[in-house]
Formats: sequence, C-alpha cells, structure tokens
Amino acid sequence: MTAKDKLIGTLQANKPTLFIYGMLVIVLVVAEIITPGYLSMDNLSNVLRQAAFLGIVAAGQTLVIITAGTDLSVSYLVTLGNVLSAQIMGGSDANIPLALFVVALTGLAVGFVNGAGVHFLKIPSLVMTLGMGSVLQGIVFIYTKGAPKGNTAPLIQEMVSGKILGTLSPLVFLWIAISILTIFLLKKTVFGRNVYNVGENLPAALRAGVPVGRTLITVYMICGLLSAITGMILVGYTGTSYLDAGTDYQMNSIAAVVMGGTLLSGGKGDYIGTIAGTIIICVLMSVLNIVQMPTFGRHMIRGAVILIILMIFGLQSKKK
Repeated sequence: MTAKDKLIGTLQANKPTLFIYGMLVIVLVVAEIITPGYLSMDNLSNVLRQAAFLGIVAAGQTLVIITAGTDLSVSYLVTLGNVLSAQIMGGSDANIPLALFVVALTGLAVGFVNGAGVHFLKIPSLVMTLGMGSVLQGIVFIYTKGAPKGNTAPLIQEMVSGKILGTLSPLVFLWIAISILTIFLLKKTVFGRNVYNVGENLPAALRAGVPVGRTLITVYMICGLLSAITGMILVGYTGTSYLDAGTDYQMNSIAAVVMGGTLLSGGKGDYIGTIAGTIIICVLMSVLNIVQMPTFGRHMIRGAVILIILMIFGLQSKKK
C-alpha cells in the first residue's frame, strides 16, 4: 500500500471527525460576522471555559452512547453535585476535600446503580436513567427543602475564573486533561476496545468473553462521576448553588456526542468529535445571548442548527 493510499484510507476513516471540525470552522466564521470581535483571545477563552463544563459531562456521555446506551440522569447529577458541594464547602477551602469525596462517591454510586440496572435487570438505559433522574430530583428537593444553601470555596472559584499565563482558565486545562485521558482510554486500552465491542454487537461480545457487565457498570460510573464533579465545579462559576444547575446538560451532552459522529446505535464514534460538537453548541448559545435572543428563540435556533448538522452528517454517512 502506497503512502497516498494510506492517506486516503485515513481520511475516509476520519470523515465524520473532519466534517464536524469543518462545521466548527464555519460556525466560528459566522459568529465573527454576526458579532465582530468574537474571535478575540479574551472571548474565545471565555467560550472555552463555558464549553469545559459541557465537555466534561459529554466525556462520560460519549462512553455511554458508544455502548449503545444513553444517560438521561446526567443533568440531575450535575444539580445534586452542585447543591451538595456548595453546602459542604460553605465558602471554605478547608472543606473542599470532604465536598469532593462526597460528590465523587455520590456520582460513582449513582453510576453503579444505573449500570447494574441496565446490565443485570435488562432495563433499557433510557428508562433506567430517566427513572434515576426523577429519584435524584426528589433527593435534591428533600436535601435543600427547595432553598439551596452554601457557596463556593475561593479555590474552586479561582479554578473557574482565574487564568494561567493570562490566557486560559485552569478549568480549560482540566478539560484538556480529561479529554486526553478519555481519548487514551478509548483508543489505547483493553477497556476501550470492550466499550466498542459491547456497543457494536452485544451478543457477539458475550460469546467472545468480553466482561460486558463490568464494562457497562464502569462506563456508567465514569459518567456519573464526571457529571457530579461538574456540578461541584459549576459552583465556582455561579458562586452558589441553584436547583436548575444541570437543566441544559441532558440534551446538550447527547447533542454534542451525536454531532461529533458517535452513533446512538453504539459501536462507532470517539471523543475527538464530541469536543467539536461541544464547542459548536457553546458558540451558538453565546452568540444568541450576545444578540439578546429571547429564550424560546435560543432553543428553537439551537435545535434547528443541531438538526441541520445531524441531517448533513446523516446524508454524508449514507453516501459513504
């Protein structure tokens, strides 16, 4: 095989990723036209900071969707992590370790129950995680009595609002680290191969001796952990907790993953594409906020743009 053939093969294999990054460039150019100065370093730094929250949640969602599942409890876990951490931290850096431990343990426990329900009880992931979301929503209201308390610790606030070398927020670097780890797990580990095998053909994976139960439970635990931790970090952005902290993360995380080329049917996709999908959604929402688009208009336009990109992607995949 010649170098040219290898290059063509690589481009064909990465066509979905190349497509979504091409769309990202187009979206950024349009954003600059609509709001001159949008591509300034300061503004892009802010957009990446906003994208980091969604990107971290979407990392876990990517793993779940590759296994042919969907986690609808992520938004509720973000909210639960948000209210738990704010009340535990109470504005003190000394309470961060305890808050992190409780929030992480909560996310892992919820993920374990989700994964166990999907694997052992054969409950469809949509039903299992939606039911879990309702349980978590009830827990939030019982815990807060409808009035969240507490506030962020200065260190968490600095992680979100501060800048390293005068450019990017430490949160962005955390997202980069999580991204590298997620890509490594999927591409270079036995666990990653198992994730793809489970999503591509579950019966075949069982016959081949793939530890399906362990793989599914681990995937949902990672997703739960990242969602809960995102809720804790979000307190650093808002300063305090609120009951709707995770509302937008449910559909946005799924949209980012699917826009990035990961199939809802499982077995195909990667986190590299999800990164682009995440940034596109955040650029779109920030532009609509800048032009002061009403809430209903933002939702309509966001949905329309996502659908258009998915339809184009679907047509490209069908031609292939």
